[in-house]
Amino acid sequence: MTLSWLNGHRATLARSGVLRQALRVELIEQSLADDQIPLPDEQQQQALLRDFWQRQTLPPEKQASWLRQRHLSEAELIAMLSRPQRWRQWCSQRWAHSQEALFLKHKNQLDQASIALLRLEDEGLARELYLQLQEGEATVQELAERYCRDQPQRQAGQWGHRPLIELPPALADMVRSSPPGKLREPVQLAAGDWVILRVERFEAASLNDPVVPPRLYQLEGDAQLEAWMEAWLNQSGN
Repeated sequence: MTLSWLNGHRATLARSGVLRQALRVELIEQSLADDQIPLPDEQQQQALLRDFWQRQTLPPEKQASWLRQRHLSEAELIAMLSRPQRWRQWCSQRWAHSQEALFLKHKNQLDQASIALLRLEDEGLARELYLQLQEGEATVQELAERYCRDQPQRQAGQWGHRPLIELPPALADMVRSSPPGKLREPVQLAAGDWVILRVERFEAASLNDPVVPPRLYQLEGDAQLEAWMEAWLNQSGN
C-alpha cells in the first residue's frame, strides 16, 4: 500500500470508514522506512508473536489457518505487531534533542491526579451533597453511584491516578488550583454542570521522571502524524 494507492481508492476507503486509519498506518510505515528503523531482533519478534497468539487463544496448529484467512504472512504480522514500538523509536530519534521545548509544550498533558468528583445538574442538590460530605454522612463514591450513575460521561466518583488530559480543560484547571485533601465547595463549570471536587493527590510532570521523555516524544509524534494526515487529506481532496 502506498499513498498513491490510497489516493486512488480514497472514496472506497472513506465509505468503509477506514481511510484515516489506513493513511495513519501508511504514513508511519513510510517514516520508518525513510529513517531505516529496523525490526526488533529475533528474540523480541518471537516474544511479540507468543504474546499475540496467547491473546488470540489460538494453539499452534490453528495459527497458519488464521494467517491465511487474513492474507497475512508471519513476517507481515511481525511488522504489524512491532509497529508501535518502532514508531516510538522513530519519535525518540526525531525529538530527543528537543526535550525541554517539548516539555513546555506538552507538560499539561502529562500532569496526573487522583480525585474524588461529583458533577451534578442542580445547584441546590450540589450544595446539599457538599454538606453531607463535609459532615461525613456519605462518601463521594456512594453519592456518585446514587446521583450520577445515569451520566457516566461526567466521570463522577473516585478517579484514580490518571492524566488530566482526560478531563475537560476547565475541570483540569480546577484540579491544578485545588489544594490536595481539601473538599471544594460546588463550582459551576457550565450550565447544568456543578462540580464538587477533592484532589486526593496531584503529580506534576517532571523531566526528572524517566517515563516523561518517551511520553513527550510520543505526543509530538502523534501531533506530527495528525498534521501530515490533515495535509494529505486536504491536498488529495482538492
